[in-house]
Amino acid sequence: MLKKILKADKARHPQVKGVHSQAAQEVLFRLERAYSNFFRRVQAGEKPGYPRYKGSRQYKSLTFTQFGDGFGASFKNGKLKLSKIGLVKINLHRKIYGIVKICTIKREQSGKWYAVLTVEEPPVLYSSNCQSIGLDVGVKKFAVLSNGDKILNPKHLQKAERRLKTLQKSLTRKQKGSRNRAKARVKLARRHEKVRNQRKDFHHRISSQLIWQYGTIVVEDMQIKNLVKNHNLAKCISDVGWGEFISMLSYKAESAGRILVKVPPHGTTQECSWCGNIVFA
Repeated sequence: MLKKILKADKARHPQVKGVHSQAAQEVLFRLERAYSNFFRRVQAGEKPGYPRYKGSRQYKSLTFTQFGDGFGASFKNGKLKLSKIGLVKINLHRKIYGIVKICTIKREQSGKWYAVLTVEEPPVLYSSNCQSIGLDVGVKKFAVLSNGDKILNPKHLQKAERRLKTLQKSLTRKQKGSRNRAKARVKLARRHEKVRNQRKDFHHRISSQLIWQYGTIVVEDMQIKNLVKNHNLAKCISDVGWGEFISMLSYKAESAGRILVKVPPHGTTQECSWCGNIVFA
C-alpha cells in the first residue's frame, strides 16, 4: 500500500522523483519498523512512545540498499558514486575487506558527512584459548579484572566539561536564527563528537585486547536504564559507556569464536570484611 502511494507521489511531486528509489523505499521500511516497535511496546505494557514526524534537521541519514556498478551506490575513480546525486569525494580511512552490500550516508550535527558501509565477510576465528576472565565495570575504575588488573577510567566527558560549558554559554547568548548561533551550535556539536569518538576508540581498544587474550569473558548483565535513574551517578555512568563497551565485546566475541557470559550483577564483587580487598564471588 505504501509503495503504491510512493509511486503516485513521484508522479505528482518532482522533488520526490529526484530521490533514488532505494533510498525512498528504505524510508518506508523505517516507518514499518517504527510502528512494529510501537505496537510491541504497547503489548508488553511498556511506555509506547508514538512514532513522530522527523523534520529536515532530525532526519540524518539515507540508505542505498544495493552497492555496485549500475546500482544505488558504487566506487568510481576513487570517489563514491550515488545515484541521482553524482560523484562525491570520500576519504577512505582504512581498507575495505569483503563485499560491500549496503551504503548509508549519515550527517552529524557537527556538519560532517559519513558513508557507513555494511560489508559481508566471513568471520576470522582466533586460535583456541582456554583462559577465562571475569570483568567488573565501575565508575572510579573503568573495569577490574578477576586477576586483579585494573583498567583506569579515562573520564573523557569530565575532562572536556569546562570547554563544553563555555561553548554552551556562548550558544545560549546568541540570537535564535542568527548565523552566529548556527556557528556556535556547530562548535558545540563538534566538541561533543570528539568526546564521543574518544570514548568509542577507548572501548574498541580495550574490547579487542580482551578478546585477543581470553577465550571466555564473564561480565555483569546490568540494567543500565535503571542505573541512570540515579541522578547522582547518571552523568558518570553515561560517560563511562558500559552499554556500548559490552555490546562491542559481544559482537567481537561472536566474530572471533570466543565465549561471552553474562551473569546477574548481584554479589559478583564484594569487599572482604577482614582484609578490605575486593573479592569475586
